[in-house]
Amino acid sequence: MEKEVKNKQQNHIGKIILFIVVGILIFSVIMFVINLVLGLNQKKDYKDISIQISDDQVKTIQSIDVDMNYGKVNLSNGSQVSGKFWGDAENFSYIVENGTLKIKEKNDIKVHFGFGFNTETQELDLSIPDNLNISVKTNAGNITSNDITSDKQVKIETNAGNIDVKGNNGSSFTLDTDAGGVKIDSSNINNLNCETNAGNVSLNYLTATQVDCETDAGNITGDNNIIDSSNFKTDAGNIELNGKFKNQPTTKTSFGSIKINE
Repeated sequence: MEKEVKNKQQNHIGKIILFIVVGILIFSVIMFVINLVLGLNQKKDYKDISIQISDDQVKTIQSIDVDMNYGKVNLSNGSQVSGKFWGDAENFSYIVENGTLKIKEKNDIKVHFGFGFNTETQELDLSIPDNLNISVKTNAGNITSNDITSDKQVKIETNAGNIDVKGNNGSSFTLDTDAGGVKIDSSNINNLNCETNAGNVSLNYLTATQVDCETDAGNITGDNNIIDSSNFKTDAGNIELNGKFKNQPTTKTSFGSIKINE
């Protein structure tokens, strides 16, 4: 009886914590929408910019390094490096230096959950050939990666936004978002590390040797995966995985349920 009472108390505390986290997320989303609506009078002169690289420089590129303040980033597979940016031209730059294509966007008006406002969503489309080192970072914005293949390190991170990976193949992928979800679909990745502080992690039709996924507040779900070794952890959320596992997944949730189907 005493154990039952204790478990009920723990579940009650867990629900309270989860409600607080969800409340904070909802408030953040509301403030973000307010920023967009009230910022309608702050329009900037956005332009289309083609990323033009000479044939000689293209041949030297071994790495991609993207650093953006805010905006969407869309990665796709291509025969050579090319791209297009739509946004504030004054704060956008790119250069090929020591074998690395460096792309930077540092807008002077920052996106935040206060009352200094941006109005339009900038966007970077980048076509990338196989087997390059890839690093993409944004402060705010969704990142998609479609059909990317790399036997090098791929690192994708955003402070606020979702990460969506589909049809990727590679040696080592690191996916990290502070506030947003991580979704991986139809991919073959040797070592996968994904982490979010507040958001869900979804893995579907993934083939991997090693998977390590963690979220502080959110669910971890997976379907039709083939994974050798794996670790899944959430502080507040459920873990539900379907697929074939060479080794039993290591799972942990402080407040939530765990369900593994093979």
